[in-house]
Amino acid sequence: MGEERARSAAEVLYRPAGWGDLEAANALSNRAALVDDTDEIVELEDQRVEWQRADFVLESDVRVAVHPEAGVVAWAEAGVASSPRDGVIRAHAGGVVVPEWRGLGIGSQLLEWCAVRAREKAREKHPGLPVVVGAWGREERSDAAQLLVDHGFVVARYFSDMRVSLEQWQPSEQAVPAPGGPRLELRAPTVEDAEAVRLAHNEAFQDHWGSSEQSAQRWSQMWAKRVFRPGLSRIAVDEASGEVLAYVLSEEWVAGEQYVSLVGTRREARGLHLASTLLQQVLAAGRAAGLEKAELGVDAASPTGANGVYERAGFSVVRTGVSMERPAE
Repeated sequence: MGEERARSAAEVLYRPAGWGDLEAANALSNRAALVDDTDEIVELEDQRVEWQRADFVLESDVRVAVHPEAGVVAWAEAGVASSPRDGVIRAHAGGVVVPEWRGLGIGSQLLEWCAVRAREKAREKHPGLPVVVGAWGREERSDAAQLLVDHGFVVARYFSDMRVSLEQWQPSEQAVPAPGGPRLELRAPTVEDAEAVRLAHNEAFQDHWGSSEQSAQRWSQMWAKRVFRPGLSRIAVDEASGEVLAYVLSEEWVAGEQYVSLVGTRREARGLHLASTLLQQVLAAGRAAGLEKAELGVDAASPTGANGVYERAGFSVVRTGVSMERPAE
């Protein structure tokens, strides 16, 4: 059986991806998400949008592994941050191997290609800067994490996936803005608010590990995504200045499931309980819309104490993942 698997792996062809690979790659990823219990299910059309994002060229940034009989058995993509942080530019290696084809060297082949391409992209966009390649490993004992360790990656940060049942969730009467702050308008965002929220996000995440400024192009693409749910999102606007001080944005990747994708508060407004207040409103909107649950991912060592905010809102940890990195070159 081992020799047969090895012969099959030797027949795998590695080539640039094309749009004809979209459906197979999407199906493979969703199947692996179920096996690996990641909840990262992506609709076909949303996968198409992801492959059309800014600073991304499908033919040069995605590679597929194809077996003559089994078809696409793995794929990988290389990405790069839109701006430097702390004197380095962060690149990203991502991908998936269908479960029964793991352990045959396919992931290794794709990871090495991906790391090289990620560095190339980073140097094309930001010449002269050191490049750190990052990747997502899930829990430390996962297949992905072990593959990354074998290729020189080390654990850089831990992240928690958190969830709350909206059917059982109860709002907190204490989740209101602290007294003494500015007069606020708390409401759902509109298309016209996109740029103001982007500026708030870039300021709020200046002290978050691994973050980089979001360009106007990338932000507008995110705002226009099919899965973005303005009606399940909230912003806090200073009535005097018109400045967005805090925001909670939601997406719906899977029908009936609310994903809280971004939460941020400008540093000048921290301590006013704005994130907690907006989060309560967002969850209430999700429950009113008939959604079953809400989920989010959070840096386990966030400097803003976000874990405590989410726990007080009713979220609990369902799994832990690891962000891994290769040292800068």
